[in-house]
Amino acid sequence: MDICRRLQMAGWDVSPPRYTQIEKQRRSLSDLELRMILRTLKASWSDLE
Repeated sequence: MDICRRLQMAGWDVSPPRYTQIEKQRRSLSDLELRMILRTLKASWSDLE
């Protein structure tokens, strides 16, 4: 399952084009959006270091 679908199932309505903008650093994230991505990927804040 792709990341957008997983994020949508978690409650964030993010489209593939919007997620691509995030990946390419053309769109910034709120702390809540980042937290949802980390949860969806089963990662932690320390993994960002």
